[in-house]
Amino acid sequence: MIVTNLLTPLSIVIEFLVTVGGLYCGAVLKRPAGYFFALTFLIFGLYDYLFMFGVGPDLLSFINFIAVLSALGGTILIAKKA
Repeated sequence: MIVTNLLTPLSIVIEFLVTVGGLYCGAVLKRPAGYFFALTFLIFGLYDYLFMFGVGPDLLSFINFIAVLSALGGTILIAKKA
């Protein structure tokens, strides 16, 4: 429990930093996949935030599913470029 109480807030901060990086990739570097990864990690941050406050597993599962779909969209855009 102590590890969860320490790592979850740290994860939220890192997820926010990845979100900013994804927005940078999308806006400045003109890589549309960056927007998908920004959205993905923003949703993962929301997931962790809600998890800390004891939100039910059904809502968390739905949020996780949306984040995974966003990551899939980013991956598809990257694969189309290759």
